[in-house]
Amino acid sequence: MSAVLPPINHSVYINTALERVFETLTTAEGWNAWFTQKTTLQNHKGGNIIFRWENWGVSRETLQDNGIVLETYPPYRFSFTWHPGQTETTVTFTLTAHGNSGTILHVNETGHTNIHTFSDCACGWGEALTLIKMYLEYGI
Repeated sequence: MSAVLPPINHSVYINTALERVFETLTTAEGWNAWFTQKTTLQNHKGGNIIFRWENWGVSRETLQDNGIVLETYPPYRFSFTWHPGQTETTVTFTLTAHGNSGTILHVNETGHTNIHTFSDCACGWGEALTLIKMYLEYGI
């Protein structure tokens, strides 16, 4: 059995209301607007979440990964499992209101046992938070 690596943690300030950030993270339409294509998501505990990327990256791959929604606590917390590599990990988004109209979005991923997948996800979540910020603040 491989050792479990430390958690991945990233946070970003988004100048958007808490409820809008939460909706973006807990709907297929939200994910598809800034990160995936044809994702499906059942937003309830035990619901299925299927991430899909088409023509992704330099090699233009079509990728898919699935998981289970573990928790949805509007508008403060959303958690699911997925399989970035051979190991199932848990991703938890925590949202905190900041100021009059902003949100601090924190992502935590646990359960990695492979250093290469861990490194990819650690970089990837930093990039993903930048992408959701750009989408919600500027529409890009």
